[in-house]
Amino acid sequence: MTNLINLPVSLTLARVNFGGNAGRGRYFFDFSTDSILVQEAKTLLTITLSPDTPQEIIIESLVSSDARGQLGTPTITNFSRSVEVVVDNSLPYIIQVGLILRDEKTGELIVCDPQVICRPPPHATGGGG
Repeated sequence: MTNLINLPVSLTLARVNFGGNAGRGRYFFDFSTDSILVQEAKTLLTITLSPDTPQEIIIESLVSSDARGQLGTPTITNFSRSVEVVVDNSLPYIIQVGLILRDEKTGELIVCDPQVICRPPPHATGGGG
């Protein structure tokens, strides 16, 4: 597919002793943006594990609540350190996404769950009514 707008997002995952937000409190994850806001049609969303994420953490899959055909089929790339998916962005829609990671050191699965917000163009400007 050609003429895709690129939207890169970084994900950092760290092992912690307690108090994490995933993996029964043993992992902490943080995306480079609070919510993933898609504002252009036909956007290639690429989520990549940051260099600060241990090498034995890999991406296994991406699942979603998409019931409106906004997400294409995800592709795992970069030695399981990235996932790419085309977002159609043809209608306003919030998609819950589950990015499933595996810690190859412990065998544990970790679910990181960003929201993907579709806001197709044209965008309203200003705050007037």
